[in-house]
Amino acid sequence: MTLPHPERPTYGPQIQRVADRLGGSLYPWQRYWTGLATEQIPDGLGGWEPAYDTVIVLVQRRGGKTFMVKSVSTERALRGKSRIAYTAQTRDE
Repeated sequence: MTLPHPERPTYGPQIQRVADRLGGSLYPWQRYWTGLATEQIPDGLGGWEPAYDTVIVLVQRRGGKTFMVKSVSTERALRGKSRIAYTAQTRDE
């Protein structure tokens, strides 16, 4: 498990606001992971880039994955010029 870096900016609060607008609320574990997964680091050109290229979250069945992905994807789409990919596998893959 990766620990959060409080000094890094994150899109976590924006994702929570989108989740609220979508008619739900993120669970505490979802707020933790969306904040951590969207941490930003300086890109060396005066801007920001994602701290993590790939984020993997393993959650049990009916644990809230779909709403979390919906909230993150919607927030990213609202930012514009985003590429969004979603995959799903069985637990054996």
